[in-house]
Amino acid sequence: MYVAEVGPKVTVQATLDIDVSAFTSSMSVDPSDTSIDFTALDATAAAEVKEFAGDVASSYASSVASTLGIDSSTVTVSCLYRLADDTKLDLITLSATCSAGRLLVAVYATDARRLATAGFGVQVDMTGSAVDTIEASGGSTAVASSLGSAEVVIQSDLIPGGSTTATTAEINVEVKNQAPTTSPTTTAPGSATAASSTPPPNPASSSTSRPEETTPSPEETTPAPVTELESLTGLAAIGLTLAVLA
Repeated sequence: MYVAEVGPKVTVQATLDIDVSAFTSSMSVDPSDTSIDFTALDATAAAEVKEFAGDVASSYASSVASTLGIDSSTVTVSCLYRLADDTKLDLITLSATCSAGRLLVAVYATDARRLATAGFGVQVDMTGSAVDTIEASGGSTAVASSLGSAEVVIQSDLIPGGSTTATTAEINVEVKNQAPTTSPTTTAPGSATAASSTPPPNPASSSTSRPEETTPSPEETTPAPVTELESLTGLAAIGLTLAVLA
């Protein structure tokens, strides 16, 4: 069998308050509107929502990388959804949904939010060298503190001014040290470890053994007795033969 190494990762789940009014002036649909079925949008509106989600995701990933001092290639945003959406539709794909393991139940002070802001849940996964850097810098507590106070600048062509600032309302950091998984390996035919379908030879037996010898029974070795008639018949035949020869 072989062992597949599944490396550890750090998962960040955050709630971002985004001023959607910065986007809606150039979009045909409000990306925070949960009264609209986003899975049934026309092509133009769907493209706009995906662009919005992609810009938010890439901007937050860049913010995470720069704040933590890690390589941006080790940071991946796997999900972006509206907190008010019960279905938790992933706005990056508009087809997948954020699984239960990815959801962040956000509790935040609504009186501290601007009226134009909307809550969006985002999940970020960090792998590779980022994990070592995070563990060396204080672990999940330090990451939560750093990201919670960092300014998140959302850059997008959908924004007339080119960018807007988002507020981190809540953040949760989890370090997952995953154990290696094993997988069975099929042994190639003819290899030393392959099982043979033929049982090993029995030392007590030999392929060159001679046939079993049998002792004939008394009936087979003793000639049958000659009757009187058979004897007379034989003598008559001998006499006839002598007469002919004479």
